[in-house]
Parts: sequence; structure tokens; C-alpha cells
Amino acid sequence: MTNGGFALDVIHREAPAALSPSALAKDDRVNGKIRRPIFWPHAPLRIPAEARLSFTAYHSEVDLTTATMSEPLTGFQKLSLSPALLASIQRAGFKKPTSIQAAFIPRVLSGVDVMGQAQTGTGKTAAYTIPFLQLCQESNQQDPTGLVLVPTRELAVQVVEEVQRLAGDKFRVMPIYGGKVMQTQISGLRRGVDLVVGTPGRLLDHLGRGTLMLNKIKYLVLDEAD
Repeated sequence: MTNGGFALDVIHREAPAALSPSALAKDDRVNGKIRRPIFWPHAPLRIPAEARLSFTAYHSEVDLTTATMSEPLTGFQKLSLSPALLASIQRAGFKKPTSIQAAFIPRVLSGVDVMGQAQTGTGKTAAYTIPFLQLCQESNQQDPTGLVLVPTRELAVQVVEEVQRLAGDKFRVMPIYGGKVMQTQISGLRRGVDLVVGTPGRLLDHLGRGTLMLNKIKYLVLDEAD
């Protein structure tokens, strides 16, 4: 894992079976049966040990609970970001960091590897995009300095759109996934790119062809690492 990169994991979990029915609120009973809530107020968001990816080399790991998600948040100006990036964040419509963003951005900027878990819709993409934009400035070199590995083409497109929303059209980000004409992607890589967002299969195709070089990568993200 490259220093500064971190993995993000989307959580889709069921309630812990060990929690007794008496712990549920009265209105959690529907037609005499206990309704199993999706989110538990005080339980850390964890995936079973046998199912989770092991990152023994990580310096920092954060589990977010509903309690931390409801705490008051500081503004992006408290995260030691450049004025230009703060202006881009404001133009993108971000008012204040979510819990995952407030927890991760300072850790990644400090140079450690981080693994995080958070619910869908909590701003994970911006949580790892903002540090990359802060640490890795635009350059004229051909090979990318950042790589985001995603499991599906749909997620690749979503991540690229979010990066463009934060960084602007001049930032060179490119989606790499199957189902698209290979030559079009090769031409784009030859023109130069700062950040590649790709799926494993198509990335391996480019590596095998020698059309994608990873020797300049300084920032690596595994999105949906489970």
C-alpha cells in the first residue's frame, strides 16, 4: 500500500443477533414481531472478521458509530487545505465535512495509511479525493500519480464525476473499465493523466500491454475494499 492511500468500505450489514429484544424501543414491535433496524445507535460499524480484508500494515483505522456521526463538525477550513482547494470545495457545494471526511482527511494528509468504514451516502469519495487534490498537484507528466481501484464500471464513472466536481475540468482524471474501446483509453493515457479510476480487469489489460505505468503512483485507494 502506498503511503497516503487508504481503503474505503461500504457497509451493508444486518443487526447483531446478540442484542436482546428488550434493548429495542417499544415502537420497534410491528404486529407482535420485533423489527430489526438497519442501524444500531451504539454499535460500532464492523464487518465479521472472516469477511473483512486484513490491513495489518495500516497505522490508523476508524470505525464510525451513529454517535460520532451526530457530533458537531468543524469546517473544511480547519483541515489545513490550500485556499485554492477550499474555493473548489465551496464551488462544489460542500458546506462542512461529514464525519468520515473529518476523520480521514487529516490522517491521510499526515502521511499514514488508513482504512475506513462508513454508510453509503456519507461522502467517502470526497474523503479520499480531497487529500489527493491537496497532496498531488497537477503536472505535465504522462503517467498518473494517483490510482483508485473500484469493483464496477458504474462506480468508476461516479468517482470520476465527483473528482471533476471537486477539481474542475482542467484536472486530468480518466476512467478505465471494460466495455469501452481500448484504443480510446490508450490515446487518453498517452496524452497524460493525473488520476486513474479503474476496474481490475481492464487495468490488468493495460498493464499487460504496457499502456499504463504505475511507477509514479503516490496515492492508492481501494474503494469498497471488502
